[in-house]
Amino acid sequence: MTIYKNQSNNILRIIKNNSGFSLVELLVSAVMFSLVALAIGYSLISARSLTSGSGDRRQALVLAQQRIEDLRTEEFDALALIVDNPTDENTVNGYPDYRRTTQVIYVEDNSFSTQAAGVTNSLRITVEITPTFGSGQTFSNVQLYTVMAR
Repeated sequence: MTIYKNQSNNILRIIKNNSGFSLVELLVSAVMFSLVALAIGYSLISARSLTSGSGDRRQALVLAQQRIEDLRTEEFDALALIVDNPTDENTVNGYPDYRRTTQVIYVEDNSFSTQAAGVTNSLRITVEITPTFGSGQTFSNVQLYTVMAR
C-alpha cells in the first residue's frame, strides 16, 4: 500500500487533533466522581450519627446525676427505708425516651473505728438510665453510683 505525502499529512493531523473526551474517559471520570461523592456522603452520615449519640448520652448522664444529687440531699435513715427495693420509672423528668432505675444497698465497711456491732455506716446509691428509643438505640445504659456515709 502506497501512502502519498498528502494522505500521510491528513492522517497525522487527525491523530494530533484529538480534542475532546472519549466515551471511556467520561465513564471512568463519572465512576471516580461517584465513588468520591459516596465516601463523603457516608462520612457525613456517620458524623451526624455520632453527634446525635453523644447528645443522647450526655442527657442520660445529666438525668442520672440529678437523681444522685436528689438522693444525697435526703437523710441517711430516710434512704435506709428504700434499701434493696429498686425503683423503676418509665418517664424521667418529662423525658419519655429514658427509663431510670434507682437502687440503694448497704455497704459493709469495717474501716470506721466508731462502728457499733451490726450497724452499717454506708449506703451505695446506684442510678441506671436506659434509653427507650427502640431499634435505633444510640448508646447502652448509663450507670452512676455513689457511697453515702452516716
